[in-house]
Amino acid sequence: HISRMDAQSDSTRYSTFGGVNNTHSAGTSLHQQNESENTKKRKGGTTDGPDRSEGSSLENNNVSDFESVGGNGFETTEVSGDLTTEQALQYCQKTVLWPYLLFQKLIGWRRLWTQYSEASKPIRCCNKAYPSVFFVVLIYTCVAQIITCFSRTQAASMLSGNQSSIACTNKLASGTVLKDIMLLIVYVWGAYLFLYLQPEYLSSLIERVFLSCSGASTSGYLKTLIRKLQAILLCGCIWLLLTVATSIMRMFSLRLLDPLTTISTLLPNTNTTGFIHDVGRYFLVISSLFGFFAFDALYATVVVNYVSQSELIIYFLRSIMVKTRVKSQQLNEVIKDIFHASDILQVFNGQLSYIVSLSMFIFISDAVSSFVNLNSLRDNKFSLGYAVGICNISQWLFLVISPIIQAARLTKECQKLRLLGLEVSARPFTYKDTPQETLDSFLQYTTSTKYGAKLAGVVIHSKYPAVLLFGLGLFFTFYPFSHIPWL
Repeated sequence: HISRMDAQSDSTRYSTFGGVNNTHSAGTSLHQQNESENTKKRKGGTTDGPDRSEGSSLENNNVSDFESVGGNGFETTEVSGDLTTEQALQYCQKTVLWPYLLFQKLIGWRRLWTQYSEASKPIRCCNKAYPSVFFVVLIYTCVAQIITCFSRTQAASMLSGNQSSIACTNKLASGTVLKDIMLLIVYVWGAYLFLYLQPEYLSSLIERVFLSCSGASTSGYLKTLIRKLQAILLCGCIWLLLTVATSIMRMFSLRLLDPLTTISTLLPNTNTTGFIHDVGRYFLVISSLFGFFAFDALYATVVVNYVSQSELIIYFLRSIMVKTRVKSQQLNEVIKDIFHASDILQVFNGQLSYIVSLSMFIFISDAVSSFVNLNSLRDNKFSLGYAVGICNISQWLFLVISPIIQAARLTKECQKLRLLGLEVSARPFTYKDTPQETLDSFLQYTTSTKYGAKLAGVVIHSKYPAVLLFGLGLFFTFYPFSHIPWL
């Protein structure tokens, strides 16, 4: 009789987040059928791989960590044409993982130099000081935009004759301070998660998924998965470039370079004219624009990480279901994989999910503020302001919708996994040599699983993004945009 405790006891040999070092038994089960020729060529015995410490992973030309991968569970099996599992893994880490790690380094969520134990004292100081420096930049930007009453949700300045002005609003506390506090919480929480708790989690997850997709029955998954991960990273880079372009457009829309533009501040005795006061105010506003890039880099890193991990888990679940349908591994090995999938989902729905949820609150708030600001423009002179307002709304809605869609897709795959036992029971010829007790236990185990992707502690089902997109479609269809010249 197969039970969850059996899978849990066996999982001590198959570490949940340890990458490929302890996966020889799992790698053997994945290739023992449909790949007998490669099994004969495998080296005998179990060889422990090199220690995957923080300093030895993926940063040393991104190749040294995987030179011995063939002796740690990965076989050089052809999976798509002339592409082997090892080659696919190396290609993925060079084109997907390494650029993403640069994002993490940029915002201070990863050490600048990963050979920490062998680094000199100045390098160690830089590794420790850079996250603090980036955090100070975030605080400075938050304070600067509050002092100058300058928000990135603004689309245009107020006109009075030939003069324009940027003034404070009566919703400063709720519209700016609260979001800035949540932004700082997101950064500190993420730094603690990625620097100390899970410094190598994404790389080990990629290794595990590639190992699971390395069989003959899932041979087409690797190239498709790599292309999707590259597309996710590319979308993050394009979004970041578009936000920079929007910030430049906002600078001209607000007429910050116009000497007649008046910038009101919250500081006393600073609303007078004069060279020193003007230079000080302009410095605060323009430096805030550079600080907004730090904000956007943080947002892009959070969303890209969440979307990438969800895509990896989706393909991990798909590989389990495909290998079960073609009986490329025994049901006890399938139960082990499902148990490991539950552990991965538990981590995925943990702190990372709450970090993304906090960030989504900021995105929704900025989208609403951008729409209110766009709706307040009633003059045809604000053509550039209308373009900035629409770009503002679009960029925030994109960050809101992307995690929801990915979470719904992942929940859908989890629901398919729950029905896997019924599907196996309906195929008696595939598992005709399997004892009935084993089939019943597998059916009971799979139907008892209630997995799903969560945001803010709520499981996201496929109907949520559909309702959201339908509501947005109705709103933008029937809302009177007659005051916008070209809508």
